Amino acid sequence: MKYLHICKDALFIDFVIEQFETVNPGKNIFLVVLSSSNLSLRHISKRENIIVTSQNDPDFFNSIYKHQYDVLAIHFLDFYKADLVIKTPKNKQIIWFAWGADIYETGFFRNQLLQSMTQEIVKKIKKENIVITKAKKTFRNTYYFFKGKIPPAIKYKKAVSRIDFCATVIPDEINILKGLKFFNAIQVPFSYASIEDDFRKADFRNIFSEGDGVIIGNSNSPTSNHIDCFNAINLPSMLNKKFFVPLSYGNHDAYTKLVIHQGKKIFKDNFIALTDFLPKDDYIKLLQQCSIAIFAHERQQALGNIIIMLWLGIKVFLSENNLIYSFFKESGAFIFSVQKHLNEEVLNVSLTKEEVAINREILMREYSKKNVLTKAKTLLNIINQKTTNKFTG
Repeated sequence: MKYLHICKDALFIDFVIEQFETVNPGKNIFLVVLSSSNLSLRHISKRENIIVTSQNDPDFFNSIYKHQYDVLAIHFLDFYKADLVIKTPKNKQIIWFAWGADIYETGFFRNQLLQSMTQEIVKKIKKENIVITKAKKTFRNTYYFFKGKIPPAIKYKKAVSRIDFCATVIPDEINILKGLKFFNAIQVPFSYASIEDDFRKADFRNIFSEGDGVIIGNSNSPTSNHIDCFNAINLPSMLNKKFFVPLSYGNHDAYTKLVIHQGKKIFKDNFIALTDFLPKDDYIKLLQQCSIAIFAHERQQALGNIIIMLWLGIKVFLSENNLIYSFFKESGAFIFSVQKHLNEEVLNVSLTKEEVAINREILMREYSKKNVLTKAKTLLNIINQKTTNKFTG
């Protein structure tokens, strides 16, 4: 079966291309949709079966139907791709590779994602921009009314109800989607990258963290709850460490400024804001300077970062509300709680060699190249079987 992949210019799409061309060779088209008319790629380096287009292209939707395919693969369901899903002919199968924000930040997930201090900061930012925010909301509602277009919430429901198969980052995320009355898709397994993909070095088993720095969050999204983390680890024994805070990923500029201001206020010259994109090898070298990683996300987020850090032997702290936390705890990994363990007693004790070895064994069991490809093959088999049954009765 031929797959038409709709994706954006993201860091891990190269791994998707490699996986699908390994398990389904010569039967994939990758349509990379950019938000601007500048068609140059920043992150994707592969060029096999790649077509680059812009969502501003007036002929975008018509061009989709020129491709011969059996399965439409949606990598991250934003509202633009939702239009495409709704318009897809009934004889085509659709698989949704959910990333996280397309589950949790759609208005259908009701749990609070922001911790108390971050909530106050976000409220302050919104208050300062309240006139602009209200104008946008009013204009948006007026636009949908006069254009006869589908409002985003209704569009999302219609798109999700049309999807046949779904792969989530953490398997248990499917239970969140099953709580939506309009979700009927069949779960399939998939992982975007393997340990070998992450390091791309023959000696990846000999790479470990060597410093005592601290890394906090993975992006400039408020869901990292940076300020709450800063205050939780503002402890006497921590203040001589280096604090690295990645802020190059995302588009929350006002929030970024506040994070940098507060970080410098607490940690002084030891606060290092990473505002420029780092190539992966350089990022891993930076991580090797760290012994602690704190991800206070209240939802699944930053799994790729967490996998790399666990492999390096970094002590990782996650919110107990995050499905990644329960996933690794149930697997037997040495993982720590933001709610219970951000204290001097736990923060100042590194993982033992035995604990690092156990974490690596668990990671290889789930994310080795061999096992990641096995998931991709299983995905293809499930779709082939269900599709055959559907159209043969």
